[in-house]
Formats: sequence, structure tokens, C-alpha cells
Amino acid sequence: MNNITQKFIIKRPPIKSGDIVRVHQQVQEGEKKRLQIFEGIVISIKGSGVSKTFTVRRVSLGVGVEKTFPLYLPTIKKIEVKKGTKARRAKLYYLRDLVGKQARLKEKHLPNSVIKIMAEIEEEENKVKNQTESKDLKNKKTDDSKEESKKEEELKKSKNKKSAK
Repeated sequence: MNNITQKFIIKRPPIKSGDIVRVHQQVQEGEKKRLQIFEGIVISIKGSGVSKTFTVRRVSLGVGVEKTFPLYLPTIKKIEVKKGTKARRAKLYYLRDLVGKQARLKEKHLPNSVIKIMAEIEEEENKVKNQTESKDLKNKKTDDSKEESKKEEELKKSKNKKSAK
């Protein structure tokens, strides 16, 4: 069973309750795909393994908005840990009742291990991106050369027809 679930686990930065995170989620609207960013404070983490979820809360236009994400959801392209905070509880549901400055938590510097993991993940993403871009460029060059050769053939045919007349 462990082998089956292991293939679904994607490398993510370690997040804790109280961290301020930005979740980049790919959203499909019709045929278009775009990245939607949801930034807020992690108020809870539940589950374990592949079924692990975390809840992010933010206040938008005076209204509290909470969104629960599965940690290993394939549409989540990136999770950025912006700040670490000092939280003494695992579930920060009491923040729902607090407003303004009362809802702040003491800031804590991110450990170097978290920063290293985030840098490694970013490097891997850049490598994959560069590989796909180079493949796209090669494909484009071959497509362009094919189009040029077709145009040259058409010009030769038209010249042959003119000379035959």
C-alpha cells in the first residue's frame, strides 16, 4: 500500500500552523488555464500521508475567507512560505473571532532548512521549465524549416509552370 501512495507524494516545503503562505493553484476556465494565488495564514493541518490537508485563511474586503487544500493536489503548482509565526496551538480557529491587530501572531524567522527546501524545489521547477522551453524551441525550428522548404518548393513549381508557358 505504501508503494502506491508514495508515487502521489510531491515535494513540498514543510508548513506549520501559523505560517503565512502563498498557494499557487492552476485553475481551468473553459479552455484557458491560469494560476490563481491564495495568500493567507495556515490555521490547521489535518490528516497524514497522501490525504494530508491544510486550511488557509485570509480576510478579503472585510470578509474572512478560508480554503482547504489537499497538500499533494496536482493542481497546486507551488507553495511559498512567506513568513513563519510563533503559534502555540495546532489549530488556530480562535483567529476567526479576532479582527485587525488582534489577529496578528508574533513573527518568527524561517529556519534555514525550510529556506533550503524551498530553493531546491524552485531549482527543480526551473530545470523542468528550461527543458520544456528548449524542446518547444527545437520543435518550432523544425516547423519553421519545414514551412520554408514547402514555400521554396511552391516557388520552384510556379517558376516551372511559367517557363513551360
